Amino acid sequence: MKNRSNVENMNIGKIDWFGGINNKTGQVNNFGFIKPRENEGSEGIYLNRKNVPPELQARLEPGLYVEFELYEDDLGRKAAILLDLVYCVGVVSWYKDGRGYINCENRPDVRVLDAEYLRKDDIVFFSLKHNAKLNKDEAVLVKKILPSEEDRFIIEKCANSNIPSIYRQFLLNYALTLPASEAVELILERVEKLNIGEKNSLLRGLIEEGKKY
Repeated sequence: MKNRSNVENMNIGKIDWFGGINNKTGQVNNFGFIKPRENEGSEGIYLNRKNVPPELQARLEPGLYVEFELYEDDLGRKAAILLDLVYCVGVVSWYKDGRGYINCENRPDVRVLDAEYLRKDDIVFFSLKHNAKLNKDEAVLVKKILPSEEDRFIIEKCANSNIPSIYRQFLLNYALTLPASEAVELILERVEKLNIGEKNSLLRGLIEEGKKY
């Protein structure tokens, strides 16, 4: 890595390939490439294993969506640092016999296969992988979210979702972790986007949630 002053911005792409065995040396490859999402025909982005968190290294399969920051390495290549998976929250729209679909932001029908037992309207947290053969995005690492969820990252993700059935269950819980002015601003912004019926439903829910504290 050069220095962080060369970092440009956060990007999203798909793992083209990572690791595996080098056929010439018989050694494990300590690098791979990311395919930029914005331009499928552009040059791949170099990814060194040292810039991948250890817990993610075994998960980087082709097609998996990742987010990262760009920098120029010592060889003048576009390279990735601060890599993480792309995380989403959504609502199960249909699930039967180990397969179904999830609705989430900007992706109304994400396929889900072989997840834990799910039901329609369950709220789930997951990562995305592109199935090149079917040319469709699929949910991977799916986790069902309950109102008792304690992971702050997941709670924040749910509270900031644009799906009312998701954020109204987690809005108060997340708002209570914010300074008062930010909490009020967030709640007002969320309520403003709803119709009258949804506003009443959300406010009733917030009142019921508030009684627990």
